[in-house]
Amino acid sequence: PPPPARRSLGPELDSTTKVEAELLGAAPFAALPVLGLVGARGILEQNKKKREQEQQEAIQARGSQELTEFQKVVVFGAPAVAATALAGLFAVGPITEALKPAPPAKGGKKAEAKGPSLPKLELPKLGGIELPKSATKADAGEARAAAQAKAQAKKEKAAAAKEAAAKAKQDAADGKAAKIAERKASKADASASKAKQDAA
Repeated sequence: PPPPARRSLGPELDSTTKVEAELLGAAPFAALPVLGLVGARGILEQNKKKREQEQQEAIQARGSQELTEFQKVVVFGAPAVAATALAGLFAVGPITEALKPAPPAKGGKKAEAKGPSLPKLELPKLGGIELPKSATKADAGEARAAAQAKAQAKKEKAAAAKEAAAKAKQDAADGKAAKIAERKASKADASASKAKQDAA
């Protein structure tokens, strides 16, 4: 069966009226977004101002964190200075060793110096006062002998102190033994005199 015919509740509309009705029905869907954007414009502008303010604050914060020229020199120059000083320390040792004269060769012959010889400097005398001369090999031998004698004297002193401590300990032990013997003798005398009194 065919579907029942719909009944219209209102008057019949012609085709132009239908188009107008459709446009009128679609108008809210077209106007709502426009009205929403117009209404939200204030909120969007506030958000934009807030965003710009935050960007300005971030730029100022970054600017305050930048290093001044002096700070850049210190931060980036200090490691270079430290590295140079360390390299200097490693370089000084070999240079000073190279400047020392070579030790004499075995057999009593002096080894020939490699390179030019340096002039010997003597210090002037000041009013009868002589400045100390640098230590020679003979002075080194004397210093070594003096050091050995000093060490031997320390050993002897330690041994003497050890003997004195042992003697003092022995004397204290003997004194303690004498005191103990004295106490025993006095106790024995007291018990003997008590025994005599009891006997009488």
